[in-house]
Amino acid sequence: MEFVYSLLTNFLFSTIISYQYGTEGTPQHNMISSHYRNQLISGLKEFDRVNGVTNRSQSVYEALSWAGLYGTRGWNDLSDTQKNLYLSIIQQQQTAGGCN
Repeated sequence: MEFVYSLLTNFLFSTIISYQYGTEGTPQHNMISSHYRNQLISGLKEFDRVNGVTNRSQSVYEALSWAGLYGTRGWNDLSDTQKNLYLSIIQQQQTAGGCN
């Protein structure tokens, strides 16, 4: 019975998410790009604060919040200029070692 409950729960959740957020990219990542980027940004800012980093601009946090969300509806809705800016910032952070 637990297996059936788990199967139904997972199936229903996936179905609802797919219906709500489509299948472009992945539905879960579409949901993250639509509803959770502000929390990602807050978490990144808090991480920096705790580690004494005070020199990052808002655009760095914005860019890093998009890492891993390429191909989502939200990402695809950005202008090419904005995408290129974010990709450049992400690349700079990766080259610098990520947490620098």
